[in-house]
Amino acid sequence: MSTTLTCPNGHSSTESDYCSVCGTLMAVPAPAPPSPVPVPGDDDGPTFIPRPKPPVEECPNCSSELDPTSKFCEVCGYDPTTGSLPKPPVVSPAASDVAPDDDAAPDAPVTGTWVVVVAADRAYYDRNQVAEVQFPLGVPPRVIELPVAGDPVAIGRRSASRGTNPAIDLAGPPEDAAVSHTHASLLREGDGWSLVDHGSTNGTYVNETTDPVPANTPMPLKAGDRIYLGAWTKLTLELHPDQPN
Repeated sequence: MSTTLTCPNGHSSTESDYCSVCGTLMAVPAPAPPSPVPVPGDDDGPTFIPRPKPPVEECPNCSSELDPTSKFCEVCGYDPTTGSLPKPPVVSPAASDVAPDDDAAPDAPVTGTWVVVVAADRAYYDRNQVAEVQFPLGVPPRVIELPVAGDPVAIGRRSASRGTNPAIDLAGPPEDAAVSHTHASLLREGDGWSLVDHGSTNGTYVNETTDPVPANTPMPLKAGDRIYLGAWTKLTLELHPDQPN
């Protein structure tokens, strides 16, 4: 026996999916909800067993709940894929709103006592290879204080016959015979000094240069500069700052 169904348009249809008269989709009844699952041995009636909730994943860094659809923790930014936190932002220092004072006084120059330390330098002697002059052994350095102002400070070897009596006398003992009697001079220039070679026979050298100082041409010096002359003589220009009161 065939079953006759009524389509939404009121026709009697022998088909259950589409109306056999007008072709309209037949209404499909909604499926019945699942029956509760009874627990055996329960005299009070069937007991419903709730479906277990999915486990909640926590952020290992801040213990906040992680959204499974997000790649990062919304609280601290922890990345569970790489196990790392976001790098902190780089904060640039704010520019100072205070403009430099163009009228500010410059730093005062260092004041003190200028001295020349006279010493025998073996390395300089070995480079010169002056066989006629023997290197002195066991000679302690000498400290010569320079004047605050005044005439040039002469460097050379004293000689009564020549009338030379330099402030920095290298006639000894021990004597550096390769130094000219009127070898060079130190000139006071403002807060510092300059060196002038007077056309010496063996020349004058500053620091580690291999070229001699040009004759009769002032060369500015600074504290710590080394002057080499003769066969073994080294003169070191030093500034000893004044001690605070």
